[in-house]
Order: sequence, then C-alpha cells, then structure tokens
Amino acid sequence: MHLIDPCSDLDRNAWLQLRLQLWPDCPVDEQRREIEGQLAEPARFGAWLARDMDGVPQGLIEVAIRRDYVPGADYSPVLYLEGIYVLPETRRHGLARELVAAAAAWGASHGCREFASDTTLDNTDSQAMHLALGFKETARLAFYLAPLTVEGQERPPPPASRELKAFVPALDFALSKRFYMALGMDLLWSTDNLASFRQGPARFLLQDFNAPAFVANFQMHLLVDDADAWWRHAAPVAERFGTRCDPPQDQPWGMRDFALLDPSGVLWRIGHPLAGRT
Repeated sequence: MHLIDPCSDLDRNAWLQLRLQLWPDCPVDEQRREIEGQLAEPARFGAWLARDMDGVPQGLIEVAIRRDYVPGADYSPVLYLEGIYVLPETRRHGLARELVAAAAAWGASHGCREFASDTTLDNTDSQAMHLALGFKETARLAFYLAPLTVEGQERPPPPASRELKAFVPALDFALSKRFYMALGMDLLWSTDNLASFRQGPARFLLQDFNAPAFVANFQMHLLVDDADAWWRHAAPVAERFGTRCDPPQDQPWGMRDFALLDPSGVLWRIGHPLAGRT
C-alpha cells in the first residue's frame, strides 16, 4: 500500500531527488526553478509523491493544465502528463496507475475532460506503459533536418544550442506578469525582476525593464493553429487589463492574425498561416 499526496513546500528535497532521476540531464538549478514555478501556480500545475508506509518516497507524477493545441484532443483545457517516475525496485506493482489516478481526479475537478501525454518514437517502454495506463496513441511525429549551402559550399554547423528565448520588457513588472498569467501562459519561475513563461513549446523571459522607447518598438509573434479562437480567448483578458486587442484579419503576407498589446505596450501578433501558405 502507498500513500499518495500532493507535493508541497515541505516535499522539495524528495521531489527534487526523484526529478533528478527522471531528468538526469536537466541542471539542478533549473529543476529547482521549475519546482518553484509549479508551487507558485497550484491551479495550473499538479504534482504528487507516492510514499511507502514508512514515508519513503517511491514515485512522482507531474501534470499541467494546457490550453494550447494538443494533438488528438477534442476539448480544452487538457490535462497533460509532464512526467512520471517510479523507483525501479517498486515497479510493476500498480504504483504508476495510482499516481495517474490521483492526477486524473485533480484534472477532472479543474474542468479537464481529456488526459494527454507524449513520448519519443524509440521509447518503446514508455509507449507500453502509456497503453497499459489506458492512453491511446493519437499521432506520430518525426523531425527532419537537411544542410544548407551558400555559393556551392556547405555551411559549417554552429555549436549545439538548446533554446532561443526573447527578453520581453515590462514597465510594470507585476502587472505584466498578471496579464500573461491571465492569458493562460505557464509561469515556470519568477524572481523580483525576471519571470520565465511557457506557451506550448515556446518560452520567453519577462523582464522588469523601464525603457518606454524600447518597449514601444518591441514586437513578438506567436504562431497558432487558430487565430480566431485565440482572439476570442485573449479579447476578454485585454478588456480586463485595458489593453488593445484588434479583430483578426487576413494579411497580404499570408497570415491571418490579430494585434494584442500587453499592459506595457509590447505588441504581440498572434496568427496562423492562410490556406496554401506556410
């Protein structure tokens, strides 16, 4: 028998140790920041620890409520399995199923009607686990890469990189942070003057940067599947914060998009490609 309880401030160390086994390549400081981000938004993130009757941690599950596009999903929001880990010596005794059940109950209580997840094509163990837990495969995706040439010469590849993020300036840092949270973007972590946000696969850093001329000329572009659905989602938030949110329009450059201003005046263009355009 196991005890399964939501993660709290008191569980940081046990939580971190299981995370390090699940994601050993992720730096410790980044893992700590992600834990902080989850604790800061209990309505969007859920995490549970499983312990044996002696209180020894045996497993962990982390989920998030996503409102962005999830392949195969028919409803929004969607409960998304971000990670699950059970100690090797305690596997095949139903612990993963208990963790998933706890997360599923929480997701249902927060308005989710579907539970989604993902894994890589070569991770057959994870695929088998998902099927055993009641998930059904909805899509498979492969990424491709080809070298480019310049004047007949192959371009030497740059050193490996992991991520490209913009520093979005904020004249009123606290107000801008509330605005992006109200839009449903995931707050991963925050300090007094810097916050990390995630929207689907993309991330950006919100920075306390009081430079009005710079802010007035700063723009961001968010590519989505349905600009009109995003406008219906963003317009009430813009009205609440007193910012501009123009209706979507077909643009001559092949996009249907709309303009959204954040409270500082940062311009976001949110759109999808028109049919036949990429």
